[in-house]
Amino acid sequence: MLEPFPVEDRIAQLIAHFDNLDRAHRAVQKARAQIEALDPLVEDAAHHTELTEKVGELRTCREALRPWFAPIKSELLRERIERLDTEIARLAGRMEEGTAKRRVLETERDEVRQAISDNGGDRLERLKTEIDRLAQIQAERRARADTYNGLATEIGLAAAAGEAQFTANRRDIERLFGGVRNRRGGYPEPHDRSTCAGARPRGSPAGARA
Repeated sequence: MLEPFPVEDRIAQLIAHFDNLDRAHRAVQKARAQIEALDPLVEDAAHHTELTEKVGELRTCREALRPWFAPIKSELLRERIERLDTEIARLAGRMEEGTAKRRVLETERDEVRQAISDNGGDRLERLKTEIDRLAQIQAERRARADTYNGLATEIGLAAAAGEAQFTANRRDIERLFGGVRNRRGGYPEPHDRSTCAGARPRGSPAGARA
């Protein structure tokens, strides 16, 4: 008679094996999910590495530009220095020319001054001084004339606009003084011109004859 088949043990083994497979499957899925989640990070890391390499290359190129541009820059600076030297020489020539012209003009100025002095320049200065003195005298006499005209107007005489009016006013004053002397007595007669000419009414200007 056959021995009974260990079904229960076999089932238990199958269940245990299934559980192991299930756990392994979940572990694989989890690992796959983690790998998929890390893919962008890996891509970013790769992109960062690529950019870092490019930055390094560009820096190397930049550093290489300095010695490459150095001769060109030196040549440009040399040409600029030559142009500046030429400009400095040109300006120095103009300055010397201007200095020479100034000296010539100063010499001509001194010659003109000497010529003016030799041809009456000192006399012109004296004439200018004399004109200033006469202008001052004229101003003083005009002020005296204004005072005379004011006093003449106060006693009823006309303003002396000229020599004829001044002479007429003088005759009127002499007649006025003659009448007063005749009324008071003891005074010179009106026909005594030497005395009347020297007399003047009280308050009349001392320079009325000016």
